[in-house]
Amino acid sequence: MKILVTGFEPFGGDRKNVSWEAVRRLPSFIEGAEIIIACLPVSYDRVEPELWELAERFSPDAVLCVGLAGNRDCLTPEQTAVNLMASKIPDNDAVQYGGKKIRPSGPEHRSSPLPVAEIAQAMASAGIAARVSQSAGTFVCNRVMYGLLEGIAAGKGPKTGGFLHVPREEAVPLEKICRGLEIEIREIVRGLK
Repeated sequence: MKILVTGFEPFGGDRKNVSWEAVRRLPSFIEGAEIIIACLPVSYDRVEPELWELAERFSPDAVLCVGLAGNRDCLTPEQTAVNLMASKIPDNDAVQYGGKKIRPSGPEHRSSPLPVAEIAQAMASAGIAARVSQSAGTFVCNRVMYGLLEGIAAGKGPKTGGFLHVPREEAVPLEKICRGLEIEIREIVRGLK
């Protein structure tokens, strides 16, 4: 079994992105599943093609994308991606959308197939601040989550997948972010067995 886990490159003037810092610290195997890691671009236009190129190359059973939500104070497994691109800042390609649909004829939202409430509870039980989020926002994180869930629903690539937002290290230490990420991966692997 293979799990593809992605983080993001730095953006918005930051020198590092805690999502990638956490992902790159993952062990090679969790619960017997091989962990494949990759860093995605903070680009509305490039992120989904790069994700699907990785999925085609590695044929993972599941994909977990991890992104930074700098205004949050805990780990937030995402329940929903919305069909909208809008941001206060440009992406790393200097693209900024003020309210454009990801898919003009697509559904308004897509729901994660992962048991996000149970994942958040497992994190909280381990002493890691966590809660379910009902929206992945409208920036690049949401863009890739919407595309991932669309592909899973269409039977393209992985059997399951989802998105986890992590806060800045000032809110939750990197060690706890890493532990929370491993907990979510364990829950995904158990669900696939």
